[in-house]
Amino acid sequence: MMPSVLVLKDVHVHAAERGFGYGLVHMFAEVGTLLAAASQSVIVRRRGLKLSSR
Repeated sequence: MMPSVLVLKDVHVHAAERGFGYGLVHMFAEVGTLLAAASQSVIVRRRGLKLSSR
């Protein structure tokens, strides 16, 4: 991996709908070299929302 004092993080949320979310992140060194790429999926819930038990 290239040594770098600063890292640029390029974060994109691609979707957040029907309780799910998906995003990507790319991390670049000071000279523009790509250091890492990652993605994440999440479950989205409203704060304080009670789930009913049946």
